[in-house]
Amino acid sequence: MKFKIGRGDAISFWHDSWLHDVPLKTKYPRMFVLAINKNGKIEEFGSRGTTGWAWDVRMRRNLADWELDLWMGLMSDLSCVTLDFQENDRLVWVGNGEGVYTTKSCRKLLSNSESKGSSWKSCVWKGIAPPRVEFFMWQLTHERIAVKVELIKRGVLADSENLCPICKLVPETVKHLFISCNAIWNLWNLFFRAWNLSVVLPNDLKSLLFSWDDFVPNSKIWRFIPGAIIWSVWKVRNSIVFEDETFDYLQLSFLTRTRIATWFLAKESQLTLSKDSLTGDPSLADSLSNHRKKKPIINGWTPPPIGFYKMNVVNEDIVVHDSEGRKIESQLVPIVDAYVDLRNYYARAYLGSNPNAVPNFWLAFTVSVPALGFSTYTVSTSKKPGAGSTRSSIYKFQMGEKPAIEVGEGDLKLTISAPPGKMINYVNKRNLVEESVDQSFSFYTGYNGSNDKAPQNSGAYIFRPNGTYPIKSEQASMTVIKGPLIHEVHQQINTWIFQTTRLYKEKEHVEVEFIVGPVPIEDGFGKEVATQIRTSLESNKTFYTDSNGRDFIKRIRDFRTDWDLEVNQPVAGNYYPITLGIYIQDKEKEFSVLVDRSLAGSSIVDGQIELMLHRRLLLDDSRGVEEALNETVCVLDDCRGLAVQGKYYYRIDSLGEGAKWRRSFGQEIYSPLLLAFAEEDGDKWMSSHTPAFSGIDASYSLPDNVALITLQELEDGKVLLRLAHLYEIGEDSVLSVMTRVELKKLFPGKKIAKVTEMSLSANQEREEMEKRRLVWEVEGEENQNPKVVRGSQVDPKKLEVELAPMEIRTFLIQFEVDLMTAAFKSTVDA
Repeated sequence: MKFKIGRGDAISFWHDSWLHDVPLKTKYPRMFVLAINKNGKIEEFGSRGTTGWAWDVRMRRNLADWELDLWMGLMSDLSCVTLDFQENDRLVWVGNGEGVYTTKSCRKLLSNSESKGSSWKSCVWKGIAPPRVEFFMWQLTHERIAVKVELIKRGVLADSENLCPICKLVPETVKHLFISCNAIWNLWNLFFRAWNLSVVLPNDLKSLLFSWDDFVPNSKIWRFIPGAIIWSVWKVRNSIVFEDETFDYLQLSFLTRTRIATWFLAKESQLTLSKDSLTGDPSLADSLSNHRKKKPIINGWTPPPIGFYKMNVVNEDIVVHDSEGRKIESQLVPIVDAYVDLRNYYARAYLGSNPNAVPNFWLAFTVSVPALGFSTYTVSTSKKPGAGSTRSSIYKFQMGEKPAIEVGEGDLKLTISAPPGKMINYVNKRNLVEESVDQSFSFYTGYNGSNDKAPQNSGAYIFRPNGTYPIKSEQASMTVIKGPLIHEVHQQINTWIFQTTRLYKEKEHVEVEFIVGPVPIEDGFGKEVATQIRTSLESNKTFYTDSNGRDFIKRIRDFRTDWDLEVNQPVAGNYYPITLGIYIQDKEKEFSVLVDRSLAGSSIVDGQIELMLHRRLLLDDSRGVEEALNETVCVLDDCRGLAVQGKYYYRIDSLGEGAKWRRSFGQEIYSPLLLAFAEEDGDKWMSSHTPAFSGIDASYSLPDNVALITLQELEDGKVLLRLAHLYEIGEDSVLSVMTRVELKKLFPGKKIAKVTEMSLSANQEREEMEKRRLVWEVEGEENQNPKVVRGSQVDPKKLEVELAPMEIRTFLIQFEVDLMTAAFKSTVDA
């Protein structure tokens, strides 16, 4: 059947497949996101004038440059269609040329469909899932499932009870519950991405099942996926409806992958593959069953991510070559006076003089370093003037000159209003995440408790605010820097706050660099300066902060799980230390902020994250220091309060997708690349040195969910190795699983003689430590709490280290010594 357009009063403009084989919302998802009217009929998207029908599809904001191509495509498609106000909208049979349904044409159409492949029945009765699951799928293809819309038709439910229990936004139909619901389609896409597929939203479930095996025809495990998804969705849906459970996407993903692994291993018992491994990455089954080169056990091994490096330079004609001698793209970014002034003042304070040379630019370029190794980059003066690094374009905007500016060279775009420079919109073209964002500054005045019945000042160890005051931007201009690698927005907020908002071409996060201070105290008040980033997320008083960079702890504003909280400090009582990051989420999105140093933060208002950037206070808090938090730095008689320069980073993801960025990029912040410099002729250096090196097997790198914390050679020749799993249980749908590290590939060219597991601090063997461990008396029944999952002992033959989520393990590794080397060493020692 296809639509025949008449008046356009019965066909949905965005949701029905009237113009193409798919709805317009599927072909033009970006336009659908921006559309004002998302549920209107065709007749609502234009008007009839003297010259005929004119289309009028309205967006809720002006389109960015990259969106205009999509808009023109939509308009081009619509230009071929006009409405006929003498006819009604109707469905037309496509089985014959007359457009009229007949039994003969229907049989012919079905015969042609079946001749192209197996019938839809073979997509259900496969004999690979439990019989009740396959029977349920058969009912589903006939739409005989008791979803809410069907129950309303039968009079079982009232019309007001029709919403999907998962998203609570759209009526629950078969198609919506099992395909169209955003969370469920994300689950289907989880498997499409694992096999490098890009699939548009199908018209119905039956068509998806009919074509499923054709997507990956040579896969054995692929055909297990639909049944596992459908059955898991139905079970989770029922637990929400009948047991008042809350929807958890990560739990749904885990249950689905567990069912796939269980059903597959029941049919393919000859494969030497663990259930945990297959749960982590179902595509591993194809690697083994097809006898291709063996993939790592848990998840794909990936090369180190591309990073950016910036260094000060004075010259403009600079060229950069990588370790293979190839010229790479680089960009010159002008250094702002605020950074130069801060650097020079502290140089005079600590060294007694200004630096000999003042840099004019940052030189920025991308770098890629092999795992546990190094790469060499040569930075030199270009032999041809103008042939070096790309100079950034500089745009200065005055108050009222332009309504908004868009920045971002890659997938991530920010829209910023003209001076005073408020952020307006955040868009990621890759994952189609869009969010309104607003950032501001404020300060809390420190409490003076000297005249209080319970005297307590705000000080070094105590945060006790006495009112909050917004910091209004005083700037009349704003500078935008654009180049091939980096875009920056420079803002002088007031005389003592400067901020740079920075976007990198190949990164999908925003970097904010700030200088705050010296904080003025001439008015007699100490101040505690904070920044707030606001979104529209409905976070419901809930936010998450890290525990010393490891677990993320759930926080609920004005609430404690262990006692009834009496709220006396609505701000300070909800502040927490942050060493890695903080995030909030709602039913659709996650908003994460990572920091480059220990700060304090909170979510004082729903949808907002607040960070404390600087403090300068005038009174002692009576906690032993016996002085106010009022540090200064002096050049001769010029003493000023401290100024801080730091960075924080933020990103917005779809629900369930943010953990990977928090953990992977958080590790980059914690353990950045180490730099070494040498001044020498570049050609001579390359010919006399090794330009690139990796200390591990060339085909191997650590799993995405593992960090190498310690690698240290001890005096006795043994090596201290400490490995950490980066993820919590349930934190990520793929990476929060047991993983393995292959020690043989971590130390190629060496033969491991012995591996001894130590305590976390490496001062005693783990086995001896556990013998002496105290046994605590605990309340409740024995074995009442679930057993903590830990990696198994290291097999001396396989030499693989297992790591459970959040586990850290420490080892002493002893290598076999070559006899010739040992003899030579003993001779030298003698």
